[in-house]
Amino acid sequence: MKRSPLALLLLLLACTAHAQYDAGATVGMGQGMVLNNAVIGSNVMGDVILKQGQAAHRGGASSQGGAANLAALQFQPSADVSRSVLDRIARQFGGRQPDSYRQALLREGLLAKFDALLQQYGYDSHNVADAFTAYLVLSWEVVNNGSIGQNRAGIDAVRRNMQQALARNPRFVAMPDAQKQEMAETFGYLAMIASSTRSALQRKGDQMSLARLQEGVNGTAQKMGVDLREVRLTPQGFVAL
Repeated sequence: MKRSPLALLLLLLACTAHAQYDAGATVGMGQGMVLNNAVIGSNVMGDVILKQGQAAHRGGASSQGGAANLAALQFQPSADVSRSVLDRIARQFGGRQPDSYRQALLREGLLAKFDALLQQYGYDSHNVADAFTAYLVLSWEVVNNGSIGQNRAGIDAVRRNMQQALARNPRFVAMPDAQKQEMAETFGYLAMIASSTRSALQRKGDQMSLARLQEGVNGTAQKMGVDLREVRLTPQGFVAL
């Protein structure tokens, strides 16, 4: 029987993603992601992950960041950059079938689904802070077997904290649009692959593979400066345990 595009994608995800979701490899994809250790490392995460009793940020960027730097969170997308990111994702997660994996991703339209998901929250996939927020929240959900559906206030708080953290970071603000797009779209793929794979493995009842997926997703987040098992999502945003 011929498999549907969705069935093929989920098969590829379930068979390879939990093994390929490797922290060092995924964080290192592309020049934009190579910069991440410096750009979105402990300094940014220190603003995004609150300590116990720390007040959440309110409103937009502070005067130190300013409206001009908030505008720097946006980028103009390029089809060439999108193709480059897709190629890297296919090579990373596709195992011995990168071409099949690439075609499955295209048919399933994961980036379009990521964009639609963000739009439901009034977010923009062409905004790095919004894409990074979605990546962190969805990854937290995967790692902790949690549910974010009833915590809109917490998601919005993470977004505000992320906006401030990136807008105050001069290295991020100075990045060209191509690198910002590479970051945002990589976050989109990583988030959707992790979330889709989790759903597929839960339906199969494959707890061993699910545990490996969770370790891989958390390992990638740790490379960016946060252990998702050590934070909880509250109405004030992510708070360290």
